[in-house]
Amino acid sequence: MRKELKSKSRRKWLLGGSLAFASVALLTTGFATWVIGTQKTSGDGQLHIGVDTAEDNSVELTFNLDENNNEIFVAEDVGSSNPYLTIKREETVTKPDWDIKIKELNVVVGDTFYESLKGKDLKIVFELQKGVNAAEDKNSVTNDNVGVRGGQTGSSWNYIKLAKSEFNVTLPDSYPAGGKIYDISSDTTNNPDGKNTFSFYWGSYFGEKAPSDFYKEKEGSRGSLTLREYYQKALQELQAMKTALNGGELTLTATFEYGQTTVGK
Repeated sequence: MRKELKSKSRRKWLLGGSLAFASVALLTTGFATWVIGTQKTSGDGQLHIGVDTAEDNSVELTFNLDENNNEIFVAEDVGSSNPYLTIKREETVTKPDWDIKIKELNVVVGDTFYESLKGKDLKIVFELQKGVNAAEDKNSVTNDNVGVRGGQTGSSWNYIKLAKSEFNVTLPDSYPAGGKIYDISSDTTNNPDGKNTFSFYWGSYFGEKAPSDFYKEKEGSRGSLTLREYYQKALQELQAMKTALNGGELTLTATFEYGQTTVGK
């Protein structure tokens, strides 16, 4: 019967047996001995202990923008050479502001993880994060009203892009103090001026050129549109960009990539 009892039930059963021992001991020695035997909780022997190696495979990317310099002003420089398209800026703005500053960008890893990185291509990649759907991605555009973008209607272009979207990370020769393998404040190769500045520029929607130059160069591809109609549609595209980007927010993400793996995205 004892073999059929589960562990939880068995503990209860033994407790009852031990309480009954005083009353049954005088009746039968065999029963008393059997109860005592089932309650044995200690014995002599040797204990062997094995301990696995503790490994630190952690990786942490910290990335913050300078709260006082985290905006850009999307505009053209004064002096557009396009006689058909005038892009007016606010009078208080003297020039486009394509720069933002990064306050903090660090990569800290555990010692075990550090050893696994040796021999791999390491880099930090930046991108403007897209929304969950197309409507949430303010920097994405699919409409080609002027019809000069190589018949790619329906493709997704962007209004602005990062001037430099990635750079390589050189692993220290030995495991650094605190595990910090990268600190942007001490990076003189990718950040030579020490200002932690990253820049943006016109994106694929304008052929990575100023809009006035893009539309002027594409005049010959406007098809049956008159020049006036062409620039009316160009104006519609610029107005759509203003609606999408003016006062909006875009999320800039930094990703630490090593081999085929991505962290921090």
